[in-house]
Amino acid sequence: MYRLLVPFVFFMSGAAGLIYEIVWARMLSSVLGSDVIAVSIVTSVFMAGLAIGSWLFGKKADQVEKPFFMYSILEIAVGLSALSVTAAFPLLNELYPLLLRNLEEPQAWTVKILLAVAMLIVPTVFMGGTLPTMSRFMTSKLHRIGRTVAGLYGINTLGSVLGCFIGGFFMIENLGLKGSSEIAVYINLSIGFLSFPLSRKDLKTAFRTPHRKEGILKTWDPPRIKPILALYALAGFTSLAYEVIWTRILSNLFLTTSYAFSTMLSVYLLSLAIGSFLMKKTADRMTCPLFPFSLIELAIGGWALISIPLFTKMPGLVGSLNSAGQISWLHHTVIMFCLSSVVIAPPSLLMGMAFPLVNKACAANEREIGFSVGKVYFFNTVGCIAGSLATGFLLLPFLGLQSTVTCMAVLNILIGASSLLISEKTTFSCLPVAVTVVAISVLVGFIPKDMISRSISSRLRSPWKLTYYHEGADNSTMIFKNTLSGVTRMMTNFHQYIGDNSKTMTRIQKWQAHLPLLLAENPQRTLIVGGGTGITTGAASLYDANITCCEMSEGVLEASKYFKDENRDYLRKDSVQLIREDGRNYLLRSSGGFDVIIGDLYNAAMSGMVNLYTKEYYSLCRDHLKTGGIMCQWISMKDFPEDAFKSVMATFCSVFPHFSLWFASPDIIAMIGGKAPLHLNLKGIDERMKSPKLTTELREIGLDDPFHLMGHLLMGQADGESFVSGFPVVTDDFPFIEYSIPRSMHYLRYKKDMAFFLRELNSHRSRIANKKQNSFEKGLDRCYRAKTHVFEAYALFLEGHIARAEREIQIALNLYPMDMDAKILRWNMDMDQRKL
Repeated sequence: MYRLLVPFVFFMSGAAGLIYEIVWARMLSSVLGSDVIAVSIVTSVFMAGLAIGSWLFGKKADQVEKPFFMYSILEIAVGLSALSVTAAFPLLNELYPLLLRNLEEPQAWTVKILLAVAMLIVPTVFMGGTLPTMSRFMTSKLHRIGRTVAGLYGINTLGSVLGCFIGGFFMIENLGLKGSSEIAVYINLSIGFLSFPLSRKDLKTAFRTPHRKEGILKTWDPPRIKPILALYALAGFTSLAYEVIWTRILSNLFLTTSYAFSTMLSVYLLSLAIGSFLMKKTADRMTCPLFPFSLIELAIGGWALISIPLFTKMPGLVGSLNSAGQISWLHHTVIMFCLSSVVIAPPSLLMGMAFPLVNKACAANEREIGFSVGKVYFFNTVGCIAGSLATGFLLLPFLGLQSTVTCMAVLNILIGASSLLISEKTTFSCLPVAVTVVAISVLVGFIPKDMISRSISSRLRSPWKLTYYHEGADNSTMIFKNTLSGVTRMMTNFHQYIGDNSKTMTRIQKWQAHLPLLLAENPQRTLIVGGGTGITTGAASLYDANITCCEMSEGVLEASKYFKDENRDYLRKDSVQLIREDGRNYLLRSSGGFDVIIGDLYNAAMSGMVNLYTKEYYSLCRDHLKTGGIMCQWISMKDFPEDAFKSVMATFCSVFPHFSLWFASPDIIAMIGGKAPLHLNLKGIDERMKSPKLTTELREIGLDDPFHLMGHLLMGQADGESFVSGFPVVTDDFPFIEYSIPRSMHYLRYKKDMAFFLRELNSHRSRIANKKQNSFEKGLDRCYRAKTHVFEAYALFLEGHIARAEREIQIALNLYPMDMDAKILRWNMDMDQRKL
């Protein structure tokens, strides 16, 4: 029984640890920010706690008589401290804005680091102590340390796979962040209290095997352990560097959803576990464990070099796999898992094999087994932290993906060569070192330096061409140029559409600024969350207002220069203040109020974007509005299935006491809310429309008279609340749309879904004119009815009923000849027919 029970306990401990890591990273992202720096801070603090715990408790484990009793105390300590962390998050949400109010960016980052340390360091230190303590309990013999560490590390990491999978795929969506964290707490407390009665027994007899005569085990002299630990720290540096690189490379193949990250991490952890298990029976038989370790590092470096050209073939492989069967959520997940395995599994398998070997090499004597395991874990984890930070903030921005992979491969090969030189098999060292140096020279010399950009270009169909490519700390930003139409398009990570300068999209991006700024009375201070192409910010700069634009991505800001004709070169305007920060985090640390807050078209399926659709975020925006100010949140229906849209709308309605729903085009919707009722002064709006600064642009986008503006009203307060009645609210704790949207595969069937939803919106539209009408109201009613026919025409167009759609467009133009939406839809239909 004990042989099964103790591995099960350690397996579940690993599962709980990964649940904490996923949940706490998400919890802190809503406070510290969801940009790459904030995420790196959380990850680094988490790993630092593990490293410190492994060192401290590894030493302590060698000094106690009952290490399993100590292990049970550690598990209970993890559970109780984790429970306090979860309970403290609401307090952190209140304390954080007070601490950061009006701080400059460097001071703000110092506070963020200190807060992350204060929240995470205690439970993670206790977690770090579990492996060396359990290793000390499981063996006191040097000749069994390789087998013990391999088994424990493998079973714990296998538990981490379970925690990663169920946490990322099921728990957060269905239980929320708090509920998921509490499940992990229950696991730790159950493990701890279950271990108490077992720790009273002499469990070591349950694991003792009859002594068999071993060969004489030669151990290292203590001074020689230091270079081994240094080399293994460098190996940890490369391992986390590869994880960052793999994530970026695979994000060019798949949308960067939470599911994609969970899949990649699960493959990584599963490979580590399998690699460790593979060494369970052989590690202790090796009289010179550094020799196979050196071969492993050489193999990792070689694989890294081979993976560069391998990646260029993957887009075609994705296409083949997609065409091999009907695309479904399960099919997509299997493809993600398979391709992640192709890239990640081979080197991760080798990394898992290295851990027990290094522990075997560093085991100096039987009295310090726990401390020995703790030291190895400590140095490797410190290297991992350095690798993660250096790759994200230095190597990728300055060297790019391909050169960073090459540098890491060279470093792995140097680690392998150095291990050979200090190993006992010196007679075999010279030849492998010479061969590997020659192999590196040949491989690096034959690999083209621009294979990543070549791979992206190869996926483009004529007449599209890649004209700009930027690899930054946060994403890869690309500009594609259509050589026939002249359209310039911005994308991130190949899949995420940011915007373009086509006639239709330029109009919509300008609408995103003009609609709320025309509805607001005398806006003096405007916040735009999400810079994108800059066209929206450029349009907003036409008003006499100070504009603050938050954009996290340096690459996006640089790429927006390609749209300077459309965005009025907004980067050079004195009235525009650029903030390179998460918009939510900026609001948390800013003071003062805004007249208008404009939210861009964020894709909630992307990991972290849901933080800009929650009740807490909208409450933050409401609290930063001046009296009479308005919040405008834009949503693309191509990114949102109906249920998700209604939940976001219900969330918005629950925060703002006064609400209305508008549209820029039938599939681009705006939610507008405020503390006070929206005062529609049509005379004042008409006067602003005739301003010399605005007249030309408003005429170009079809927004040069109040009729057209009012025709874009969909619903008022009462109709809007009725429309979303009964739909759940999105919160920081329950960010369920981040998981439901990608699982719905909405992008595959949005045409069918959109047609149904457009008709539903049409049927719920609020009337804006009485039956007994004066001449003004008659004109308003004609515009209103024209939009109703435009919606029906768009639904018919999506369904492929072109002739019927054309008739609806003509009815709309007969009612309101200046209807820009009808004209643009007709133009889009003509373009679509020409393609056929």
